[in-house]
Formats: sequence, C-alpha cells, structure tokens
Amino acid sequence: MHSPVQAQTRRAVSAAVIGNVLEWYDFSVYAFVAVIIARKFFPQGDDVIALLATFLAFGLGFVARPLGGIILGRLGDTRGRKTALLITIALMAVGTVMVGVLPTYAAIGVAAPLLLVVARLMQGFSAGGEWGSSTAYIVEWAPPDQRGFYGSFQQMSVVAGLLLGSAVAALMNTVLTPEQMEALRKAKGEEFDRLFLTGMIQHHGGALTMVKDLFDTAGAGQDAELFNFATDVDSGQRAEIRIMQNMLERKP
Repeated sequence: MHSPVQAQTRRAVSAAVIGNVLEWYDFSVYAFVAVIIARKFFPQGDDVIALLATFLAFGLGFVARPLGGIILGRLGDTRGRKTALLITIALMAVGTVMVGVLPTYAAIGVAAPLLLVVARLMQGFSAGGEWGSSTAYIVEWAPPDQRGFYGSFQQMSVVAGLLLGSAVAALMNTVLTPEQMEALRKAKGEEFDRLFLTGMIQHHGGALTMVKDLFDTAGAGQDAELFNFATDVDSGQRAEIRIMQNMLERKP
C-alpha cells in the first residue's frame, strides 16, 4: 500500500501536469489557426502582411514570458507555488477567452489587433510564470531519489499541450470544408469561437481540479519540503554535525 505522503505526491504532481497541458494548449492553438486570425483581426488587402502581423502578435507572447517567469517565480517563493500556479491559470484563461470573443477588425477597427496583442501578452506572461513555478512545484513534491524523473513530467506536459492544440486545429480543418473555414474571415463562426472557448472551459475544470488537489495535498503541511527537502536537509545537517564532533574529539 502507498503511504499518505506518496498519495499526496501523486495528486500534487498530477494536478500540475494537467494544468501544464491545458496552459500550453491555450498558448499554442493560436499559431495553428494563424491564417484565420490574420483575416479576422488585421486589415485586409495584403494577406502576407496580415499573416506576418499575426505571427508578430504571437511572438510578443514570448517577449512577455521572461517577465512572467521573474515576477511569478518570485511570487511563488514568497507566497507559495499554489498562488503562483493559480494566477497563471487565471491569466491564461482570460487571455484565451479574449481571443475567442474579440470583435473583428471590420467591427472595431484598430482596437481589434491591439486587444489581440494584449491577450497574447497575458498568455505569454502566464506561460513564463508557469514554466518555473510548475517545475519547482513538481520537483519539490517528488520523492528525494526521483526528482529528475518527476521533473521531466513538466517538459512532457508542455509537449502534450502543444500536440493537443495541433490535434484540435487539425480536427477542425478536417471536419470543416475549405469554404466553411474561409467564411470565418467574414464573421465569427461558431466553430472558431468554440476552438478557443473550449480552452477556457477546460481551464475552469482543470483549475477546479488543481485547486482541490492543491488544498488536499496542503492539508498535512503548507509546503512539500516538509515531506521531501526537509528530510534531506536534516539528514545532511546531522551528518555535518557528526563530522564536526568527530573532528573535535580527535583534537588533543
């Protein structure tokens, strides 16, 4: 049978991995429907320029990632990983739903691409904060002799989120005819909105699961170090004390 600590570790790591998958699904799905976004949120006339502008907005999300990593990483150190991870989920969800419900360029003009950039900056800030915080969270909860193995789950979950985003976009392109996909540039089609809003719905479910798991795992102590890191530190300190005592005893 598994000990309570092992069960708590599994719940905590599973919650972090699920949150990562959903975060990176939201972050990446933008790129897979960039052609549609270019026609909806940027001026018409030159499709190449509109597409380049779309990917420029996509790239700005990466610009915000270091800032998110610094700020949310520090927040995780001072207020706990729970707080940092839940903030990343909320920011990514808000950014995703913004992309899904924004009016088109034809409806609100230049405000459309500007708001799209704001949404991407929020997503990038969230993704940057999620990377370090989730890695630290997973490693802190991992068994002392399996931290490298458990830490790999973070990168695995990122790739899983990217694959999920590409799979959903591929499915939409397979199910819809080229004419239906083309019609999305003139009006906000239900299929296009659903692609992004599905991410928000997933986030609500994932966030609720993560909150429950985080509180469950925190029941026996606020920090995972109580179970793992503290044990190593105490053992190391005791070893150092024994060495010093032996050295003092050998002195004349």
